[in-house]
Amino acid sequence: MAGGCLSCFFAYTSVVLLGGRLYDVEASRCDGVIYKKVGDAVELPSCAPTKGVTLPEWKYGFTLTTAEKLVLRNNQFKGRLDLNPTSFNLTVRQLTRQDSGVFLFISDVNGTQSETVTINLRVYDPITKEPAVTFDSSWDAEKNSCTVSLTCSSTSDSSVTFSWTVRNETTSGSTMVYNVTPQDGDTGFTCTVSNVVSEKSKSITAKCSNTPESRKCRKGFNLNNYFLNQLLSQFKKFNSVFKQPMLQFQTSKKIQNVALFTYKKAF
Repeated sequence: MAGGCLSCFFAYTSVVLLGGRLYDVEASRCDGVIYKKVGDAVELPSCAPTKGVTLPEWKYGFTLTTAEKLVLRNNQFKGRLDLNPTSFNLTVRQLTRQDSGVFLFISDVNGTQSETVTINLRVYDPITKEPAVTFDSSWDAEKNSCTVSLTCSSTSDSSVTFSWTVRNETTSGSTMVYNVTPQDGDTGFTCTVSNVVSEKSKSITAKCSNTPESRKCRKGFNLNNYFLNQLLSQFKKFNSVFKQPMLQFQTSKKIQNVALFTYKKAF
């Protein structure tokens, strides 16, 4: 089936959504999981009544507090803890990934031991860099459309997930294959990389067209490679001119004209 090759134009934009995740909240119940970013502060709720509490104690593999005082030990939390003497809530400042773990609050109320409050704290590195997006595109003569293959990657050390959004539809995964027709016009693709405390996104815009200028190309035509190859071909024609010092200025003007001509031809 006759058809030209793909002319598919991509524009890049970056969208930063850092630290605004729904999961970056403290637990609404006494027991539960709290997600926080490195460097944050967290207040761990004791859920103790305001009166009648005796022998309150926070533990994290070892005793952190006893009665209404902090236990001063040479441990990882030294200098980073605050204990509320009324509510017995425990605040941990300047969180590190090593602070992740289970915190226990034990107390007696009116002489009877209360149920132990268990809080699982999870501290993650925030995603600080936008994802990298790579793509390949080709013209499908049978479908009269451009097939766009996209890949998203991240340099984040923490566990992350990927998703793609196009035309208000979102799919999970780091790769996507999508068909764009010339009638679709500009089509936006957004890759989002996220963990439970942060996310960042990168967007590109694709436009598919089957133009007469592209008919000499083969299936799998890549516009960027086409432009570079055409420019290199034209430069080689002036190779002999480069060796003549007296024609440097003239050569410079020719290079500019060739670049402009090739750019217009490609686009």
